[in-house]
Amino acid sequence: IQRRYFQPGTIETFSLEEADVGDIDMIEIEHNDYTSDDSWFLETLTVDIPTKGRTFYFVCNQWLSRYKADGITKRIFKRQDLNKPSFHQLIPYVGRIYTGHMEQAGSDCDVCLKLFGTIGSSSEHIIRKNEGYFERLAIDIFQCQLEDVGQPIKLRVTILPKSTYSRNQWFLEKIELIKLTKEYIEEETLLFELNDWITHKSNYYFDIPIRKDSKLYRNQYASLAPTGLVQYQINVITSDIQYAGTTRHGWIIMQGNKTRSEKLFMKNTQYNQILQRYTIIQILY
Repeated sequence: IQRRYFQPGTIETFSLEEADVGDIDMIEIEHNDYTSDDSWFLETLTVDIPTKGRTFYFVCNQWLSRYKADGITKRIFKRQDLNKPSFHQLIPYVGRIYTGHMEQAGSDCDVCLKLFGTIGSSSEHIIRKNEGYFERLAIDIFQCQLEDVGQPIKLRVTILPKSTYSRNQWFLEKIELIKLTKEYIEEETLLFELNDWITHKSNYYFDIPIRKDSKLYRNQYASLAPTGLVQYQINVITSDIQYAGTTRHGWIIMQGNKTRSEKLFMKNTQYNQILQRYTIIQILY
């Protein structure tokens, strides 16, 4: 069986002999894809010159594809100097993705996020399609680290079709990016609202501008600060597998590095069965 190269998670090594070009300052990479299935996401490339004892590093973290992201199949990269940080500081985020309520709003695609700001853009962060992700009315929570882009301006959201027979469209309501400090304390929440379909008609992506008043989210519970209390919003998603729900009560206990909370109850009642199969509830404490 002939081996397929450049598969997800693989590292390929090959050798060649060429004329001495000296220290390599930049490198050009091109990919001759023909279909969406040929798309290639390249992370890094390393060039070793054993006779000189030199190694040169190049960071990509982008698609080479006619069908994904910006549709470019040829890119030029500058050498990374590992002795001098040539990339921006990474900032941790917690994200929430809200799929809309429209009929057939769900998607079978992976989702790619790229943040743009006043001093540049981040690398692409891909969220893989897992069971229950990107389905109608779903709230999907993820974690990521993105480069510091200065003041955020917009978020590019791209869906990545896997097959012509899949659901290659998606109704996205909004995405929240919760920016964290190095101590993983919430600093601010960035809101990107779309409320529209992402399909082939939009080239499978949308650039969503940040909502100007999104930083109000940061201070909406500021009145609690003098009391020393913190308000928590907890999203509870019950699975859609058969018999996943329960008629009994549930509770949550949060353990932090300062103390342990009391039991936070989620009560089922005769008229409000909140822990039923494929339900999404938001609880404020």
